[in-house]
Amino acid sequence: MTELVIKDHPVRKRGTRKKGKSIEFATFVGIDGEGINVNLNTCYLCTHPREGHDPRHPFVEEHRYTLLAAAKETHEIQGSVPEKGLSIENLSTRECLDLILDIPLSHKIFAYAFGYDLTCMLRDVDNKSLYRLFRPELRARSGADAMKGPYPVRWECGQFLYFLNLQGTKFTVTRYDRCSSCLEADRKHRFGTRPRRCDSCQSSKRRQVVWDIW
Repeated sequence: MTELVIKDHPVRKRGTRKKGKSIEFATFVGIDGEGINVNLNTCYLCTHPREGHDPRHPFVEEHRYTLLAAAKETHEIQGSVPEKGLSIENLSTRECLDLILDIPLSHKIFAYAFGYDLTCMLRDVDNKSLYRLFRPELRARSGADAMKGPYPVRWECGQFLYFLNLQGTKFTVTRYDRCSSCLEADRKHRFGTRPRRCDSCQSSKRRQVVWDIW
């Protein structure tokens, strides 16, 4: 198996192409997750448990997303959930999104066949939000704002407010850590066009982008 090594590539900013200027290098991070099938020791075809399990009938298995890790091109681990050891329990959506958000915004994150990972990561998101997330045409802006791309999907997890956006191979996640007053205001105006955010909550904003290269 051939190992693919990605080297640092220079990132040039507009208006900085002058002699004597140092070249900035981007750090690339790869992210990937793994899942397992867990035997639930349950068979929906055997309706009489007292009679025992019919060996001709398969047991029900549940697929669980149990590991998510990010690593630099130098093989240095950037972060993982769980942090140590292995688990057979499903990772929560918040755990997965927070791992992505913990990676510095200056780093460029890439994934391969990210559709599988994204499907497993977002199990805690309601079906209506998922339906809209995977159909950007339903979230399209109109008029002069059309160039900004589709509206993100809003998802709440306790005091944290997430905005999810999937457009082609680009997945964007934004998180706000809301204070008690902003949390209460959001509950009263749940269907408002823009949630209320004070300066403190605005400063807690974290954002990151994942690119699917497959």
